[in-house]
Amino acid sequence: MTNLKKLWLYGCENLEDIPLDLKILSSLEYLNLQYCKNMEFDNDTFDALFSSQILLLDSYLDLKEVHKGFNNLTSIKELSFTNCKHLKIIYASFEGMTNLKKLLLDGCENLKDMPLDLKTLLSLEYLDLQYYKNMKFDDDIFISILSFQTLLLDGYLFVHYFHIIKHYQTLFAH
Repeated sequence: MTNLKKLWLYGCENLEDIPLDLKILSSLEYLNLQYCKNMEFDNDTFDALFSSQILLLDSYLDLKEVHKGFNNLTSIKELSFTNCKHLKIIYASFEGMTNLKKLLLDGCENLKDMPLDLKTLLSLEYLDLQYYKNMKFDDDIFISILSFQTLLLDGYLFVHYFHIIKHYQTLFAH
């Protein structure tokens, strides 16, 4: 199974454990664990997924922290934590993710600060930060990302940062 390229477990709500060790899937490029609400992972589960280009963890309810091991995902192009409602902190800096084009953090309502240094994500084109009423950012956080094409913000964030984000191709706020 070391040559497995795609693993799609979308919607396996009652699945609590994957019977194989994800760490041995060094060729895995696409991992979809959306709506696997009861899945449990070790902190280092994703550390060895060097080939992963797409990692979807939407609605993973037990996710409370994103650990530093995510820094190893240097090939990643799309990373989604949509509706991870218990996510409180991101320890990973994502500095090594130079290929990351799409980052979705919408609906992570308990995440209060943006610890990511977005300025290091030079290829980032799409960022979804909707449903953050208490999110705090540095004022210059969006200025340096010239690759941005789409930025989705909660209404409050949109109004607060409009003066520095007007040059993007697509803005959406509600």
